[in-house]
Amino acid sequence: MNEAWFARRFAVGDARKAMGPIAWQGWAAFAAFTVALVAAGLTFLLLSIVGMMAFGVIVFAALAGAAGYALMKVVALKGDQTRCIADYRDAPPAKSVAPAAAKEEPATASVTTGAPMKAPMNAEETPS
Repeated sequence: MNEAWFARRFAVGDARKAMGPIAWQGWAAFAAFTVALVAAGLTFLLLSIVGMMAFGVIVFAALAGAAGYALMKVVALKGDQTRCIADYRDAPPAKSVAPAAAKEEPATASVTTGAPMKAPMNAEETPS
């Protein structure tokens, strides 16, 4: 399953399409982006001190652009476009249940039509 790292900040009908982190991986992606920008700024500062300011501007622009592109790509690949952050916040926490311990309740209505379903047959019942 493709688990989302980001979700929409606003509801689906809203024109704004901003995304925000909902998992630790999303926060890590933002931290990596921030570290890359700081590294680009320090590189610019160092090159400016040694008298290569024009080259520093080029290096800063290239590093910042690459970091921004990488962040946007990760958000596009790992973002949930159908649910917003509030949907994840309001959802109950996922419970991990061992497959053998999980109880399977019989379905009472068809998923596709909504029509009532016949109850499952017990071992004592015989088909007629």
